[in-house]
Amino acid sequence: MTNERREYARLRVQGWSAGEALRTARTNVRFSQLEAAGVARLRVEPDSEPYDASFIDAWDDMSEAERKREKAEILTRANNEGVYGFVCEIRNPYRHELWEQVDACWGFIGDDWRNSGYDTQAKDSAIEALAKLATSAIERRAAQVRALSRDALESLALDVCQVLYPDAIPRDSDAWEVSMLDAVHNTLDLHGLVP
Repeated sequence: MTNERREYARLRVQGWSAGEALRTARTNVRFSQLEAAGVARLRVEPDSEPYDASFIDAWDDMSEAERKREKAEILTRANNEGVYGFVCEIRNPYRHELWEQVDACWGFIGDDWRNSGYDTQAKDSAIEALAKLATSAIERRAAQVRALSRDALESLALDVCQVLYPDAIPRDSDAWEVSMLDAVHNTLDLHGLVP
């Protein structure tokens, strides 16, 4: 079973809808891969502000006594388990700062931040920010490649093909160069890299 399927099954057991479980499982697995690569992280820190349970005062489906009891229980839990927040960060190679914050959320009791939806949103923000960085880098590189002459592109592409496909066609044959040049031209045309 893949990591994504395991995560999906775990969330479904917890009562998540199929769509939300699938989206969250994909995000969690992708974010874990980015964490392992050292380009994204989610840090949990104690909240510097005391827990604010005033939202309970707006619950009009309870009596005043029930609201007071509920508020007391929540504040007791906050005192026992602590109040936390998380900061989601990416490593941006184009900035001097080692880590760049992309999202944060505060005011969680204990580990209530896990699977709150806010954590998934923060992870999605990190994935999107890294995708934008990668797209920007590819666009810069493509501009550099477009500036090369067609001969230089062919030469570079042939060198790459020799490394990638060393046994495809014997290199000393004319067929190899013709076949590789055809593949190179098709690839360059497909990506609009022909000067």
